[in-house]
Amino acid sequence: MVELRRKLSGSHAIAAHRFAKLCEELETKSGGSPSKAVLEEDKAYAIAAVVSSVAFLETSVNEFFGDASDALLSDLDEDAIDRLAAVWRLQDTERLSILDKHQLALVTAGQPPFDLGAQPFQDPHILVRLRNRLVHAKAEWISLPPSLESPATDKLAEALRGKFKENSMLVGSPYPFFPERCLGAGCANWSINTAARFFAEFAKRMGIPRPEARTFDTWRFRYHRNA
Repeated sequence: MVELRRKLSGSHAIAAHRFAKLCEELETKSGGSPSKAVLEEDKAYAIAAVVSSVAFLETSVNEFFGDASDALLSDLDEDAIDRLAAVWRLQDTERLSILDKHQLALVTAGQPPFDLGAQPFQDPHILVRLRNRLVHAKAEWISLPPSLESPATDKLAEALRGKFKENSMLVGSPYPFFPERCLGAGCANWSINTAARFFAEFAKRMGIPRPEARTFDTWRFRYHRNA
């Protein structure tokens, strides 16, 4: 019997990168006069890139704990591996937020946790908030041009402003920043870069081998030495 170790973090990374590329292609080809169908397709790809980027963050840290539990982390000392494995088996980690799982892993392994009020923690925190809002979105009325965005939307919009270029197909449009002008190639690529950089820093602090790369595209399929 042959046993294969299945890991999906790489698949999420590839999906995020592909969706971002599709956004770029649509926005490049639109020529500034997109149809409603093209705008909806572009928005869909951007949302998919955001969701896949966050899915990568969660699956990768779950896989890290799983590797510790199965004694596959040869780059960590045995005591750290034992502590990580014990936490994974005994704690209800599924109830923790994605970023809290990373913090728990670092502290358990005796490594410095992230500063909650600084980078590289802040952008992933905003990214997860964006994913949550998109996944749990409800139908709402908007005014064109917008008069006053809802408080919940406004807080997230303000956190996202200036992080990336707005959707090039909607420059000068009457639509509000969030979500229409926000969701596009700029947001998609920011999501990828944010997740990739956070994971690279997590790996650096943990002392496990990870390629240094700005985006998923140059380091896909190479997340774990034992994969």
